[in-house]
Amino acid sequence: MSQRSTKKISVALITKNEDRNIRTTIESCAPFDEIVVVDAGSEDNTVEIASSLGARCITSSWRGFGPQKQFAVESCFNHWVLSLDADEKISDTLGQEIRAL
Repeated sequence: MSQRSTKKISVALITKNEDRNIRTTIESCAPFDEIVVVDAGSEDNTVEIASSLGARCITSSWRGFGPQKQFAVESCFNHWVLSLDADEKISDTLGQEIRAL
């Protein structure tokens, strides 16, 4: 991996069959510079939705919760990484506060 940016923020998400949640989660991450979705073989439209919203999607077999999260973090290009579950959302206020830091 190339040298990571120290000023930008990535969001790392792990998914499987999250098409009912992924749109609002990714839309809530708009203040951030990169969104990486590591998908464990969804059989719904998770990857298509995430890709259409600008997320970089990687398909990876399930490694276990911790290892999958770690793989997602390591797949990000930026030094700062916010790891979220696919059903979590960032409020506007929280997004602004994180960016301000």
